[in-house]
Amino acid sequence: RQQMAALAIDLAVHTLELCQVQCEVLGFTTRFGRDNPLRQGWEAAGRPAGVIRLNALRHIRYKTAEQPWRRVRPHLGLLLRPGFGQENLDAEALEWAARRLLRLQPPRKVLVVLSDGTPYDEATANAIGRAGLEARLRSVIARIEASPIHLVALGTGQAVGRFYRQAVTLRQPEAVAEVLFDRLGDLLSRVRPTGELE
Repeated sequence: RQQMAALAIDLAVHTLELCQVQCEVLGFTTRFGRDNPLRQGWEAAGRPAGVIRLNALRHIRYKTAEQPWRRVRPHLGLLLRPGFGQENLDAEALEWAARRLLRLQPPRKVLVVLSDGTPYDEATANAIGRAGLEARLRSVIARIEASPIHLVALGTGQAVGRFYRQAVTLRQPEAVAEVLFDRLGDLLSRVRPTGELE
């Protein structure tokens, strides 16, 4: 599944560059596993209420808007490492990606999310529950969808339609590239009024 996603990203970015469409490739996961100092500190403090997350964010810039893909393409190999990206705090990652996208100049702004399902970080889920993580994600998605950004999600094997208004669930990994191109072509042909992400 990760290999097919990496292949789809590679083909899409190469095609966008040929069409002179500015793009970035971003990734996200969490920083700590079982030896998590944030969770340990929270437990040592008596598990106080009001936590938002109990893991550090790891946001990855595979390609910035200014970088040519041929120079940074090897960075995508990180996606293929065993065990990489098993836990994800999707809401924070979407906020980060949206803010970066809003700073770019093109009037049509498209954010495509490749997701394997719902947000999950064991330490955070144990503290606030999965429902808390999902509520945070829905709130961020609603703000992005109200902005100038066209947001679409591709679920790689898992249904993401319960979170995203524009979503496609891919049951076969080999369909990632085809659906990604179809969605990009559709979204890049539309124009949306300008606005700001609050």
